[in-house]
Amino acid sequence: MILVTGATGMIGRTLVTRLMAEGYKVRAHARSTMELENLFPSKISKIPPVTHQNSPEQELERCVADISTMTEDDALSMCRGCSVIVHTAGLVHQPGANDELYASTNVRATQLLAEAASACGVEQFIFLSSTSVYGNRATNMSVETDELRRDTPYGTSKIESEEMLRANPPAPSTVILRPSLVFGQGDRGNMLSLIRQVSSGKYFLVGSGSAQKSLIYARDLANAIILLIKSRKQQFELFNIANPEPVTVKQLSEAILAAAGKEPKLLSLPPWFISFVALIANMLLGRRSPLSPDRLAKLTRDNSVSVKAFVDAYGFKPEFELQSALANEIEWMKPKAH
Repeated sequence: MILVTGATGMIGRTLVTRLMAEGYKVRAHARSTMELENLFPSKISKIPPVTHQNSPEQELERCVADISTMTEDDALSMCRGCSVIVHTAGLVHQPGANDELYASTNVRATQLLAEAASACGVEQFIFLSSTSVYGNRATNMSVETDELRRDTPYGTSKIESEEMLRANPPAPSTVILRPSLVFGQGDRGNMLSLIRQVSSGKYFLVGSGSAQKSLIYARDLANAIILLIKSRKQQFELFNIANPEPVTVKQLSEAILAAAGKEPKLLSLPPWFISFVALIANMLLGRRSPLSPDRLAKLTRDNSVSVKAFVDAYGFKPEFELQSALANEIEWMKPKAH
């Protein structure tokens, strides 16, 4: 049995679907019963306690727990009977959330699950960290041994969780993955926003659009996790995970237009002009400005990581080309007929 926490999030839902397609028995966790019912029709087991007895034909269990308030007993009930735990749940980039909220939700939940995994004799513990641990700055093909920076509450919570798992690995096979920007069906983050902006016809490049970005399609990330599960090396491992080749902002924007069936032509404006407009917008609109210094910086700086270590260790190759992966997300974004 494989426990996937955060199973209704983009990464979790994709992983659960892929695991079931591979024939694994899965326990899908989320804080919302309704979302689990919509995504994974099966028997729900609320905790505590979780009922782990499946009929032979049943492939999926569902359990509901709020990781921000869960207890030691909740964590034990979630982990009991599992050989692998993939921990994807957590508080992510919530405006206004402070260090204490991130710590209570992300770090504490990871600690409780790690302790429960150890007590239950779990064989493998996979923790989804983030390339945010490298800091809110430009990065150029960062490797796993590069300096970490605690300059955002989210990044700090991931660093502290990593340190805890490194000091006390909860399973013989303990793996930390640092995904880059993840996109796909179920997206609620930066790529979804970028697709909407580019598709609106009001988007423009800042300068040449040469800033390089690392990203990964959720399906490819799920495939990478399955590689780990199939191997279960008896050791502690830590890897960046992304497409091996980063893309420029211009390449990404053009791929979005092509995936949406539009002509890949983009207006480019000089950085000095955009900076001037951003300054005026911030003076007039404050936090409501669409051109904040932070947003402008993200569009013009490199944010890339090296995945050589993971490729060398597991032979990872993305299954999907960028344009086809973007097309899948764009199709998912379309209003569904009822």
